[in-house]
Amino acid sequence: MNLKCKLTLDDFDIIELNEAFASQSLAVLRELGLKEGDPRVNPTVSIL
Repeated sequence: MNLKCKLTLDDFDIIELNEAFASQSLAVLRELGLKEGDPRVNPTVSIL
């Protein structure tokens, strides 16, 4: 993930993917080992 800051996916609460290219989003999910239903990926509820 981020080698300089030594971060892992577990350090992220929200992961936003640009869904303009669906095939790219699917490839990123697979590469990072994220499940399609992961609640951190593009959450639909805004925090105000």
